[in-house]
Amino acid sequence: LPQQSKVKINIFNSIGQLIETLIDQQMDEGYHEVRLDAATFASGVYYYRMQAENYTSIKKMLLLK
Repeated sequence: LPQQSKVKINIFNSIGQLIETLIDQQMDEGYHEVRLDAATFASGVYYYRMQAENYTSIKKMLLLK
């Protein structure tokens, strides 16, 4: 993060349903690491959306068990 900001990271399934909110808090500037415990998730395609200030990014991830 280039500056302190409120960060929100959501996980969605392949049809757009919200599965989990990983982070929804104010975070300091710098690099951060977030771990996802997907033990209860089925194998498949998921999307994660990260929002911080004026930045939004949506990426696809594949979970294989």
